[in-house]
Amino acid sequence: MTHRIGVLGATLLCLGLAGPAAHAASCLPVTAYKARFARGLDAYTEARTALIREIHLAGAMNSAPSSKAYAQWDSADAQSARAEDAYSKMVRLHGSYADALRCHDAADARALQPFLYGLTNLEIADNLLFQARGDMLTTCNSALSPYMPYIDAADQAVAMARKVVAGGVKSRFPSDHIAQEPDALANMREIPNRCIG
Repeated sequence: MTHRIGVLGATLLCLGLAGPAAHAASCLPVTAYKARFARGLDAYTEARTALIREIHLAGAMNSAPSSKAYAQWDSADAQSARAEDAYSKMVRLHGSYADALRCHDAADARALQPFLYGLTNLEIADNLLFQARGDMLTTCNSALSPYMPYIDAADQAVAMARKVVAGGVKSRFPSDHIAQEPDALANMREIPNRCIG
């Protein structure tokens, strides 16, 4: 399974450290980002629920492909993959904050920034769910506990997203916001590989 950029790598891309010319953001109104953020929250719930369902069935991955148990896991796997992909596309920022802000006046830019920060947190959560699913596909472990560090940290990222959009995080620059992230998010970059074989 191909791994994505790391949790903090996703954040750095959103801060514009990856060539903005290649991914210039469209000039969208603040209301469009607000709606996208709201849809992102719903998409997170769907992706998280689908992942947990797949984890519970993961023990059947080694069953005979003709078995009912394997068919149930295979169906859950397809649903989880679709939900995760839809969530990823919903929250991913293409280009930098500056790309998104440059076509707005100062008032709209101030109104837009919390939603950009919030979408960054939702993208962090996306990377964490992706890593949890990658571990599951490697270990075939149907116990939920090994994956909870990822899921708990993803929940924290979503909670921070809600907080910043609600005005609970005051920051002038993206780095001010990132500095307020829970330590657990930064600690998720490396988790020991639990692969049995």
